[in-house]
Amino acid sequence: MNGYEALLKTVFMHGEDMGGRNGGTTEIFGTTLVHDMEEGFPVVTTKKVPIKAAIGEFIAFLRGYTREEQFAELGCNYWKQNSESEYWKANPNYEPGSLGPVYGAQWKNFGGVDQLEKLVEDIKSNPFSRKHVVSAWNPAELDKMCLEPCHIMFQVNITSKGTLDLLMFQRSADMFLGVPIDCVLYGLMMFVLCDQTGYTPGTLKMVFGSTHVYNTHDEAVCTQLERPVFPMPVMTMRSRPRLRDYEPEDFVLTGYVHHPAIVAPMSV
Repeated sequence: MNGYEALLKTVFMHGEDMGGRNGGTTEIFGTTLVHDMEEGFPVVTTKKVPIKAAIGEFIAFLRGYTREEQFAELGCNYWKQNSESEYWKANPNYEPGSLGPVYGAQWKNFGGVDQLEKLVEDIKSNPFSRKHVVSAWNPAELDKMCLEPCHIMFQVNITSKGTLDLLMFQRSADMFLGVPIDCVLYGLMMFVLCDQTGYTPGTLKMVFGSTHVYNTHDEAVCTQLERPVFPMPVMTMRSRPRLRDYEPEDFVLTGYVHHPAIVAPMSV
């Protein structure tokens, strides 16, 4: 993903110094990252990305989970920090272990609508519709969430070549920690949607609003930008009849050559 490193460098070198709820940042507003899925699976190679944790998070989203321990049981432990943040504890809706109706809860039940199931059925019945949209941004429930959604919506497009393209919009993009995980999440989403509908993964387009590097990540980013990029790995997956049937072990990433992990604090 050469595009990721180029965007990371642009934000780091040319961004505007900004403040924020959870720390100072260097920021550019309004950026784009594009990846052709034929080139391989969209995972960063200039540091080790926690693939198993990202897959676990994706499965938790598919199932609409809302508790930290449910994510942890699938191998995703980084939601624990959000579930115990001072920001969330100050919320009157806080309950120990609860995340509130985040991401997957909205995907699976937005005003009584299972958006993911509807998306699959709509792609099958009317593939060239311009209404294949899923939203996690529910203003009526934002104050009930431990963290308001960062990646807030995505739209699917079926091409005349039989490929499935996906465009997502992210209001807030943490370039060092968050975006590498988000690339994996939406790469997996494309694979699952293609498995359910019979199409082939095409192009992943990621549009970011606030595109930023936290000041606490500066040293880590300097290290990462000194490293060369390796070729993209390949993702294979076991086909499942229904969205709710997928398990973490159904997804296997092969040929993932990467540099060592870089440790940096998570801003919550």
